[in-house]
Amino acid sequence: MEQNVRSKTRAKHEAYATVLHSSESYVCGAITLAQSLLKTGTKRDLILLIDSSISVRKRRALEGAGWQIRTITRIRNPRAENGTYNEYNYSKFRLWQLTDYEKIIFIDSDIIVLRNLDILFNFPQMSATGNDQSIFNSGIMVIEPSNCTFR
Repeated sequence: MEQNVRSKTRAKHEAYATVLHSSESYVCGAITLAQSLLKTGTKRDLILLIDSSISVRKRRALEGAGWQIRTITRIRNPRAENGTYNEYNYSKFRLWQLTDYEKIIFIDSDIIVLRNLDILFNFPQMSATGNDQSIFNSGIMVIEPSNCTFR
């Protein structure tokens, strides 16, 4: 009985995440993002999805900043031109494969967090800010990982 009570009151497994792929251009931003999140006092995990373009030296710096690193295979945007900034932006879909978490708050690596954002974990999937009436900004979004949704 005690074990059932404990599992019901256990905190949900939630994390902040970002994605780095194709280039090391945003490594410093990701380090700054991790440090700004930690300064807010969050106790959530910090998950960083990276591909093979990020060197071992940079990976160590990212881990030192607080990121738990997971290596991914990037996903190409079929509508992007070769060599453009958004060629592999579909790699964000890998966030839905983080099924060991109930909720993920994705934050682009060029954002600095100034105050605790843990309240966002109370929002449902798919929460994001609108850019206009038909599209949303994926720079910060709340998702609920699911392999079914990923597929």
